[in-house]
Amino acid sequence: MKEKISMAENKKIYDIIIVGAGASGLLTASLLSQSGMSVLVLEKNEKAGKKLLASGNGRCNFTNLDMSCEKYYCQKSWIDGILNNIGPQKVIKTFEEIGIYHRQKDGYVYPYTNQASSLLEALLRSCNKSNINIKCNNTIYDIEEEDKLFKVITASSPQMKDAYSYYSKKLILAMGGRAAPSLGGSDIAYDILKKLGHGIKKPLPALVGLKPRLDNNYIKDFMKRATGIRTRGRVGIKTSKEEIWGQTGEIQFVKDGISGIEIFQLSRIFSTSIENGEKVRLLIDFIPDMEREKLEKWFKQYGAFGIIPDKLVDLIRNINDLKRLEIDIESTFGFEKAQVTAGGVLLDEIDNKSFQSKIKNNLFILGEVRI
Repeated sequence: MKEKISMAENKKIYDIIIVGAGASGLLTASLLSQSGMSVLVLEKNEKAGKKLLASGNGRCNFTNLDMSCEKYYCQKSWIDGILNNIGPQKVIKTFEEIGIYHRQKDGYVYPYTNQASSLLEALLRSCNKSNINIKCNNTIYDIEEEDKLFKVITASSPQMKDAYSYYSKKLILAMGGRAAPSLGGSDIAYDILKKLGHGIKKPLPALVGLKPRLDNNYIKDFMKRATGIRTRGRVGIKTSKEEIWGQTGEIQFVKDGISGIEIFQLSRIFSTSIENGEKVRLLIDFIPDMEREKLEKWFKQYGAFGIIPDKLVDLIRNINDLKRLEIDIESTFGFEKAQVTAGGVLLDEIDNKSFQSKIKNNLFILGEVRI
């Protein structure tokens, strides 16, 4: 009887396959470039780094000087272990070693060129120097285990007419989340990780704008006339359980909703509360730098003139509209306009030093696909 021949015997077997040529996938490939191991990077988009080029409005804020576990919504102890090992100075040094000098503004660190394309080019150059193979237009449709190897099944379309399998001893999943489907966001990573035994917390849109309910005539008129206005203020969220205020910063009134950095910072809480069926309200303090007593004197003499954009002046009815405007929120703008995904693989199932799965040996999970 002939000995059964493994399907993998006639295929090239890589030491490591990285799925996803985004920020985490490319940086990992760059760090592995001097390891002597054979590394293959698979990317679904036509080019590597598509989301990376869009980050930070094209400038790519690649780390922050003020980093602490308190800045994160997920498990503080899990994040703290990472930040104690990899602080912002180590990140800055790592990028300098591949040719990226930096500048910072208000603690936000960018490439000195202020161009995300510089950072992407540096990562690609680092990979190319060691002949790391990056294959684009390869969407992952399934991952199987065969003869103690990972079998990664790809194709350029769902019809799978050109399906092809790649094999590796270790597998790194850096596939991103559901956010920004126009840039490659999808559910595929969650489906694959579920199949491999991981638990998934439902993904929700984050860093995203908000859509108000328009059943209140005053709010409906306010939103219509405020569209296009940018102003400074402080925002908060009110739920049936609590009231949380964020920082002071820019608020943008856009078509169909409200956006801006400070809205983004609280949007995860809005997403979660809405998903849980709670009634949520956005709170806006347009004059956070002025105490109420001083504002009352100003308002009595000048109304809202001189302290908010002119287009909003005649929309303000009283002091409360300035210090605590309450707007019922119907939904977020969804994954189509979200910059990141909240939720994903449960952190308890990932080692926070190596990022190796605790469920599946030789599987590593990076980036946004985690919770």
